[in-house]
Amino acid sequence: MKKVIKIIACGLILCAILASGVACKDKNEKGVENGPLKIAVLSDLHIMTEEEVGDPSYDSFIEYSLGKQTMLYLSEAIFKSAVDELIENKPDVVLFSGDLTQNGSKKSIDLVIEQFHKLEQAGIRVFTTSGTTDFAKDAVLCTESGIEEDESIEIEDFPVLFNDFGYAEAVSRDEDTFSYVVDLNDDYRLLVMEYASVYDYTYHRTRMIVDRMPEITEGTMDFIEKNMERAQDDKKEMLVLTYFPINNSVGDYIGYNTKRYVVAYKEHEYLEDMFSFYGTKYIFSGHMHTQNVLAIKDNQYGDLYDYTTGSVCCYPLPIRYFTETEEGLTEETKSLSGIREEYLPSYLTDAEKTAVTTDFLAFSKSYVKKAIFDRLESMLDYMGVENGNFLRILYGLEFFPSDDDIDINISRAANDPDAVEFGRRMRCIYDTTVNMPLYGENSVESRCLAHGRTMPKINYSTIGDFLAEVMCDIYSGAVHITSESDEAVAFRFMAYSMIEVALEQDLGEIFAKLDESVKYFDLTDIVTNVFETDILDLNDEEIVNMLTILNPLVKAKSSQLKLQVNFLSAEDFIRVVDTFLPIVVRFAAEYDAETDTIFGVPYTRYYKNGGFIYVGKLWDDVVIDIIAKDILY
Repeated sequence: MKKVIKIIACGLILCAILASGVACKDKNEKGVENGPLKIAVLSDLHIMTEEEVGDPSYDSFIEYSLGKQTMLYLSEAIFKSAVDELIENKPDVVLFSGDLTQNGSKKSIDLVIEQFHKLEQAGIRVFTTSGTTDFAKDAVLCTESGIEEDESIEIEDFPVLFNDFGYAEAVSRDEDTFSYVVDLNDDYRLLVMEYASVYDYTYHRTRMIVDRMPEITEGTMDFIEKNMERAQDDKKEMLVLTYFPINNSVGDYIGYNTKRYVVAYKEHEYLEDMFSFYGTKYIFSGHMHTQNVLAIKDNQYGDLYDYTTGSVCCYPLPIRYFTETEEGLTEETKSLSGIREEYLPSYLTDAEKTAVTTDFLAFSKSYVKKAIFDRLESMLDYMGVENGNFLRILYGLEFFPSDDDIDINISRAANDPDAVEFGRRMRCIYDTTVNMPLYGENSVESRCLAHGRTMPKINYSTIGDFLAEVMCDIYSGAVHITSESDEAVAFRFMAYSMIEVALEQDLGEIFAKLDESVKYFDLTDIVTNVFETDILDLNDEEIVNMLTILNPLVKAKSSQLKLQVNFLSAEDFIRVVDTFLPIVVRFAAEYDAETDTIFGVPYTRYYKNGGFIYVGKLWDDVVIDIIAKDILY
């Protein structure tokens, strides 16, 4: 009997061993699991711990977070909830593409590491790269009495702090950056392109010009190419994780300008060719806070896909999941289902807790919309001067010329009745256009009808509502506007209406009062022509590519540079104007070389009487500082 029991016991043990072998994935000699690979990708956590937030009602936090689309005061709770959700979905690997923290604080870094360990303890491997905010070195504590400095990490500490999440497993590491390579399984290898550590972060945060694109060193490029070749020799497909997108990451309609504006690699064409040549098909990037898939299909070596993932702390709260199949990797994006109740910050009111837990996706979308307009509102005043940023335009146009800095000039303008009136009229233009209904009385539609045009029917209420929804579509990767869609046509009519509102405020009258040398002129006939001919092109790549004309001006200390019109041909002048106002009016399209007119009007009416275009200051202080600064953050 004992012998029978032993035989049965041995049989059960053998069955258990066989069953476990069937249930578990095989592992190679390095302990790396084989079998269908499942990867999750998250980006731009922008963690700011609840201790650092203090309380979202503090004036210090309101000031710090003003206009930021990432929900900083919920970032800790969002991340912890995302980690729990990842553990439930059981991917083999989770990739983080940078901007782990809002400002590189030690407290936030510690929280990220703690949650990374939680994932690894659940059997999920974690690999990460850094982002520019992780090296910002501007950690703060928001308190009731104000903003206090706090401890930040040093750049060189990053690979030490995150040793367990990529560096310890690396089969190869770059000497110039924190880039590294790891094996994912017998079929896939991962190249982590880290470049934020050597990027000129201060320059990036203070100047939004095309030359801020990161440039890969010869040593790092050699590291990338050698590892690509080695992966091919080892019959492994290389996946790429990078903070910076390789190329356009905002979609076709909006993204035509991102090749120049977005921080993508200068060597993107070479990288695309190299990746494809060595068999890479998938790139995972972040930074832009947008969902986008850039399919590079005209490459001579094969198709390449750059999956840019939006911030998980911003609408639409995305987590991408990739699953290995015989055809390659399949992708599915899921929005974070919500914040777990146990992670809700104590500083939330009952009403806020209800809003967050009822429909978090809808809550995040409304947060983005509000943040966009909060940002715009914050841009109107400057240094405590009402409508001060509009007075910066006068400074840029040198209506108050002097050797003094901009603050002194704005203070001087704030005491000038005509300048104050200019600021009031500019504010009126802003308020009128943002709140202008698309249909009904005093609407875009009524302005179209006045010029004999028909406004297409689109499902938006005001110009501001349309712009906010388009911004949300950019974040979610759902931009469906084409150059001739109803939305694009309606957008052109909105632009014409904005110009018409500006003319109704008669800014030319103010300019003439501020400087007697400025000739008063009436542009009504031009706007009528624009409305009736509908010639404005908002989706022409050539418009933004012409920004290259200004590169020498920006490099040559442009804030002190004037162009003498007498030294420019009429055609060259039109090109410069086209560059300055690429989305407002497409001047070059209606330039008549025989008469030197635009829309039938002499081109000399578009600049200050006396022969000067104030290119540098207008570009630096209006376009750059007012419009572009912090647009991604």
